[in-house]
Amino acid sequence: MSSAQPSNDQARQKSVEAARIAVEMLELAAESDRAAFVRRRCRADASLMADVLSLVALAESEPGFMARPLVRLPEIIGAVRGLAPGTRVGPYRVVSLLGSGGMADVYEVHPDGEPQAERVALKLMRPDAAVSDASDRFRREVETLSRLDHPGIARLVDAGVFESEEGARLYCAMELVRGIPITEHAAEAALDLRQRLGLFLRVCAAVAHAHCRGVIHRDIKPSNVLVTGEERVKVLDFGVSKSVALDSIVVTLTGSPGALVGTLAYMSPEQAWAEEPIDVRCDVYALGVLLFELLAGHLPRDPAKQSIPEFFRQLRDEEAPPIRRVAPLVPEDVASILAKAMHRDRGRRYTGVDDLAADIGRFLRAEPIDIRRLDLAYLFGREARRRPLATGAVCALAIAVVAGVPLVGWQAYRAIEAERKRLEDARAVVREIVNTHMSELHRLPGSTKARRLWAEQAVAIIDRLVEGGAVDPESRSLQIAALTQLGRVSGGTGDATDGDDVSARASLERAIALAEALLVDFPDDDGFRQQLAQVLFLRAFAGGDQSRCDETAERAGSIWRELAQRHPEQLGSRMSAAYTLVRSGLDQGTRGEHPTDSDRALEEYTQLAREYGNTPEIRLGIGMARRWRAEALQRVGEPAWEDDARAGAEVLGSLLQEGVSNDSVVRHLAHCEGLIGLVEARRGNIGEALARAARSGSLVRNLLKSDPTNSLWRTDTALVLSTARDIRLALADWEGASAEERAVHLREAIAILDEMIGIVLQDRETSALSESEKFLLSSFHRSKAEVQEHADALAGDRK
Repeated sequence: MSSAQPSNDQARQKSVEAARIAVEMLELAAESDRAAFVRRRCRADASLMADVLSLVALAESEPGFMARPLVRLPEIIGAVRGLAPGTRVGPYRVVSLLGSGGMADVYEVHPDGEPQAERVALKLMRPDAAVSDASDRFRREVETLSRLDHPGIARLVDAGVFESEEGARLYCAMELVRGIPITEHAAEAALDLRQRLGLFLRVCAAVAHAHCRGVIHRDIKPSNVLVTGEERVKVLDFGVSKSVALDSIVVTLTGSPGALVGTLAYMSPEQAWAEEPIDVRCDVYALGVLLFELLAGHLPRDPAKQSIPEFFRQLRDEEAPPIRRVAPLVPEDVASILAKAMHRDRGRRYTGVDDLAADIGRFLRAEPIDIRRLDLAYLFGREARRRPLATGAVCALAIAVVAGVPLVGWQAYRAIEAERKRLEDARAVVREIVNTHMSELHRLPGSTKARRLWAEQAVAIIDRLVEGGAVDPESRSLQIAALTQLGRVSGGTGDATDGDDVSARASLERAIALAEALLVDFPDDDGFRQQLAQVLFLRAFAGGDQSRCDETAERAGSIWRELAQRHPEQLGSRMSAAYTLVRSGLDQGTRGEHPTDSDRALEEYTQLAREYGNTPEIRLGIGMARRWRAEALQRVGEPAWEDDARAGAEVLGSLLQEGVSNDSVVRHLAHCEGLIGLVEARRGNIGEALARAARSGSLVRNLLKSDPTNSLWRTDTALVLSTARDIRLALADWEGASAEERAVHLREAIAILDEMIGIVLQDRETSALSESEKFLLSSFHRSKAEVQEHADALAGDRK
């Protein structure tokens, strides 16, 4: 009696299983791991094991094998039986089969009895996949999807168990997304560079949300990033485990089901070689490949055009080809961003998707990107270690570097005048200054003067370019960016400044006028609108006519709030909108009103933390909002300001402990510590009050010591010390203090005021001070006179 021959369906199912196991096995590098893996997956099925080993051997030995029809399985997958239309699965009715994978089929369904209701996509485990490990992976996927809640991610609707003839089968229902791959949409809509980058930022926002929820996508590619008819971006297939991701490779790779090569093009080296644990940087790499394809029109490396072993070798040993080699019109900054995102050493990539998105956003606003192509901080630091230099000498070295800029600028002028095709070269000079040198020098102690020189050079060069006929939007945006940088570094803008408020206002007013004109010509460009909002907001802090400051602050907030409503997936706009609310809340407190805008700002920051996780940037925003609301509540006499001060100190202190020690964290923490000290002083807790005062003073004194020329840091140090003065005065007024203790506190308050006056003056004549510095100096002198009078009266009483 002869044995029964397997049916065609059985043979096809076995081929699918062999191909799936072979793909998973190819990712294992060690032979011992492979042997254990194939034994575990094939169990006692010697025939299946032989098929798997044959496929692996051919894939590694024969160039181009993976692209041959031998392992392209669309006819097998397409022939697998699916559910008939009308079949009931849980509370749903099947409309049609959308696609099939190695582990599950995906159907379009509608609620049972409601054929006109909104359709959803139902993912149903295949009968042949209902084994324990696949079921566990499916449950993990559902659990993961349940943690994701973002407008850019296809949401989970429902999950359950379908009792079919073949047995229990798990299913999950998800939002049905009708769209096309992002690359196809960009090509069909003929999107320009800025539009493509704006679209890409929406993808980053969705992926960043998933990362904050502990989910790594692992399979980012155009077919998993769809754009709908309403131009909404939706990222699909989140939450899959490593094995599920490999299952998807069998079905959705190069556009035709069953091709085994497409997803490889988006794999990071560590993901492909599986030599170390995977982290979020594998998604950063895949996003880099996606952006490369979005801008260049093809992949940086195409595994379909070479053997799989050669592709893996290149992935491990060679950097991705520069995009400007195939797309020379891509700006240099964007090329640098791509190179960093796709670096084969993940330690040199962006540490997270937020960092990648932040640099894209900076480029769109013509701000400095955070890539250190010319690492001045490193070079100067190395020189400082070789020959220890004082802060002034380091600044002199930075200024000496600046001296070479006029020659570069003159060469750029001549290039523009001689040959129009070199316009990009000249703009690159400005971008190098604005996007690299300014940010690098910002990290150096004592570099404020040098940064102003760089900014002045950038403005001179770009002005000459525009006057020479460079009126394209990028040149005009660069002109605005250069003027913005000059305004920021010149005077009172809330940034590290040179103290020249008049020059700052002039630069920023000119930048506002240019940004408004640019928006008239390009009214639909949100990148230019974002740039205008930033300049308006900086102008609000540059002093002068208070009504003008109020007007620009309100306009900036209005633009950011509008952008946040239109693009809720863009973190930057929402952070900026929240920040404007923080500052307007402080103004409400100054007017004697309850700071309702501060309340709204904290609500928005809290919502951002829920959506994106407690990132350092969001925690800094929360800490800063707590500090400003505490001061606003203090001004209107509401006791809740103590709670805000303590909460702000807790958030900012944790950031400092984690190594996030930028000047914003330090300054806001110092203010919170001072406010807490003032509370303790009014309660008579002398030890705690003085400890808080000492801590707040130490924070800002050390910061100022790193750059005594920084006008903002001088002002903030003096203001923090003014709280230390108030602590001493509160202790002197405490009813439990003796006459001797009061005299001591008043003397200390006078000493603090002398230090504050010295900080503002910094060995300068009063005529050399900015308007804000003159105002502070006058108020400090008045305060000293009042305290001295109080001290003299106390001394007279004692006598």
